[in-house]
Amino acid sequence: MVKSEKTKKMSSIENVPDEVVAVLTAAIASKQGINANDVKIKRIRKLNNNINFEDNPDELIAVIAAAIQVGLGLDIPDIRIKTIKRAPQNSNAWASMGRMEQLLGKLN
Repeated sequence: MVKSEKTKKMSSIENVPDEVVAVLTAAIASKQGINANDVKIKRIRKLNNNINFEDNPDELIAVIAAAIQVGLGLDIPDIRIKTIKRAPQNSNAWASMGRMEQLLGKLN
């Protein structure tokens, strides 16, 4: 069976980090006004790897709000983002990954 070009760009949901799926689920549920448990994501297609949030800060705010909604279990109207500041990357990738694993362990 020959896969089409469109099919090749699709990746299975199993290959995507759980955090990404959670944020996407929350964003879809919020946009459609439904419960996040009712959202079923089968595949994720990678469109653009070079997203510049400085060009469209509304998208950045939407992603942050969706992540907060998933992480804290709040509704989007209950979240108020006043400022966003970029944190400097002062540590190496291994240290950052270790902190992420610790944080995820505390959230689960």
